[in-house]
Amino acid sequence: MPTIVIVDDRVTNRRILSRLAGDLDDNILVESFADPLEALSWLGEQPADLIITDFKMPQMDGAAFIHELRQISHCRDIPVIVVTAYEDKSFRYSAFDAGATDFLTSPVDHKEFRARTRNLLTMRAQQLLLAGRAVTLQKNLEKSNRLHRVALRESEENFRLVINSIPAMVSVVDGKKSYDFINNFMAWSLGIDPAMAQDQTPADLLGADAGKRQQTIDDEVFENGLTPPAFEEKLVDQTGAERHLLTVKTPLKDTTGKVTNVVTTSVDITERKTAEIALEAQRNLLRQVLDLDPGYVLTVDKAGRVRLANQSIADAFGVTPQQLVGRNLSSIMPVADEGRALLSDINAAFAFDTAQRDVERTLTTADGRQHWVKLAIVPFDDPDTKERRALLVGMDVSTLKEAESAMHDAKLAAELSNRSKSNFLATMSHELRTPLNAIIGFSQMISGQILGAIEPPVYKEYATDIENSAMHLHGIISDILDVALIESGKFSLNEGSIDVATLFDSLGRLLRERTEQNDIEFSWNVMPGTPALHADEQRIKQVLMNITSNAVKFTPPGGRISIEAKGSEAGAVHVLVRDTGIGMAEDEIQIALDQFSQVQSGLSRPYEGAGLGLPLSVALLDMHNARLDIQSGKGAGTLVTIMFPKERSMPQRTSRSV
Repeated sequence: MPTIVIVDDRVTNRRILSRLAGDLDDNILVESFADPLEALSWLGEQPADLIITDFKMPQMDGAAFIHELRQISHCRDIPVIVVTAYEDKSFRYSAFDAGATDFLTSPVDHKEFRARTRNLLTMRAQQLLLAGRAVTLQKNLEKSNRLHRVALRESEENFRLVINSIPAMVSVVDGKKSYDFINNFMAWSLGIDPAMAQDQTPADLLGADAGKRQQTIDDEVFENGLTPPAFEEKLVDQTGAERHLLTVKTPLKDTTGKVTNVVTTSVDITERKTAEIALEAQRNLLRQVLDLDPGYVLTVDKAGRVRLANQSIADAFGVTPQQLVGRNLSSIMPVADEGRALLSDINAAFAFDTAQRDVERTLTTADGRQHWVKLAIVPFDDPDTKERRALLVGMDVSTLKEAESAMHDAKLAAELSNRSKSNFLATMSHELRTPLNAIIGFSQMISGQILGAIEPPVYKEYATDIENSAMHLHGIISDILDVALIESGKFSLNEGSIDVATLFDSLGRLLRERTEQNDIEFSWNVMPGTPALHADEQRIKQVLMNITSNAVKFTPPGGRISIEAKGSEAGAVHVLVRDTGIGMAEDEIQIALDQFSQVQSGLSRPYEGAGLGLPLSVALLDMHNARLDIQSGKGAGTLVTIMFPKERSMPQRTSRSV
């Protein structure tokens, strides 16, 4: 059962590394220590197959720990992985100098951890197998040499059989720096017969450069008798494919402790290396994408320290992205209040564990200019460390803010101009109505012949025409005055209870003569259960007159107009005005709703009006919190629906049909 020892003073790291180690295989035994001295004491009594240690520990750093470890006789060849931060190269080199086998960068990549530890456990097993078999064979050879030379040859064959069964490149060089043996796997990889390697040097089989590197390391092993750190190298096999190898060299010693041979074991890690290269390429691509993004992107931890930053946010602060990493936001931002506000938003995202979107904050850049930035703040778990972090993605909206400010100023100016227009219209309407009332009064007196008969009789018709024209003009001026009062905010409602049936009767009497003159069928109906209305009766009647007058105006002879009132399921009053007139297209409906606009038509009759009827009706209904909807189509007639809110309904219920 393989044993893995974890040495790290931080409990979180020990748990993560222990869990990862335990997940490698069900038969793996994991021992973890916070104190390197306790670990050394335990290792002095117990065997281990792999040791994983942190470098920075308060009691003893990684280099000192490894140095002391290598003083224990049965621990000299145990593979040791040192965990260091990516930038801590000096620490890593110190660890290697002390006898470390491999390293991992913190935070630890889980896939890389599994690949490296499995490879080292495999090599350790092979080392133990080789060392055990070598020692056994060496003892057997010594004994057999004294007993019989045949036994020695049999032992050698057994040794070769074991080595040749290993799916790794295994070779043995002697003190003359030439090969005593290469296994079948290595011979296949080089495309040669194993016997051809006898007495050949590494340079002969591997080439000048690779051979020189191998011989240099072999010389060091012969000299100091220590196992050097595992290293990676490349080899082009017989198929022409480039293979990545993880190589370990182990000294073989005689009974006097002298190094007689160096065993080299190389495991093919091409798949792992390919995955590492692909992962690094993905990281570089992501980095480029982030740096090309004109928006601001950074991640922070719960303490407010920057963990990742793109080029845009770094440029804003006049530094590089690397210079931002590790610094607190409050120390980066030139304006302290801005930093505190942003940290407050980040803390809110952490506290509520939900994304904070459309957060708008000011950001003062290194050049002293203040910008408006819109941010999204999203909390997430770091996949490697499981640490809670926040992703901030922002964009500069200063130009948009300036446009909004300009639009607001323009709106205020337009509203001021509109109020001036409304005041002018109100004043002019009042001034026009005074003489107009006199014209209407005198024309009525003349047409009614109040002071006696008029000769010739045609004068009476003239007076009637004057009265009708004046009344039409009076209506237009009244509409203009109402619009002006509504826009200026001086219009008020005189609300009370309205019986809808009575209102329809009054409206019917006013419209009956006009509809009969134009040969239009006119009807009205109040459905049973229709509530009474709480509203301004005069203004609601004015709205209905405007809508029905338009219906009469645009309905040809032989057509139909109907008015219907009913209660909705929610208890609100709805009024529907239908006609079979010429109808309107979608764009013409909007024209009809605009002030002083008219839908032109060949069927328009005299006294078309000023185009204020529908806009005024909509404004009056808005004051009642009611809504007007128009459905129409060319040649398909028009349906106008008035929907009062439920709050306008009263208990009284009436019904009537005419």
